[in-house]
Amino acid sequence: MNACKVLTAKRQAPAAALVRNLRPNCTLRAPDVSAETVDIMLYLLQVQTLFSGYLFNVNPLDQPGVEEGKLFTYALMGRAGYDQKRQEYEKLQGQSPHRCLIVS
Repeated sequence: MNACKVLTAKRQAPAAALVRNLRPNCTLRAPDVSAETVDIMLYLLQVQTLFSGYLFNVNPLDQPGVEEGKLFTYALMGRAGYDQKRQEYEKLQGQSPHRCLIVS
């Protein structure tokens, strides 16, 4: 079986499984891969994120984990002025086993 057939099967099979189990699914098609179609796709995903947030009563534009994650990233990368945040990160590593911090 050639690679194209494998990719086609890998795309079609999950969609069929979702239909069979009465789950929603969506296939997006673009006429080509270009800056315009990628831009449209990203915009669509942004709109879907906002809409989903509304449905689940979550404000996707105000997530404290995102900002906090940026601060920890700066600290882990050694950015000046983030020493206290680095210490906070290291302290978190020793906490409850139910929390997971992955460090490589």
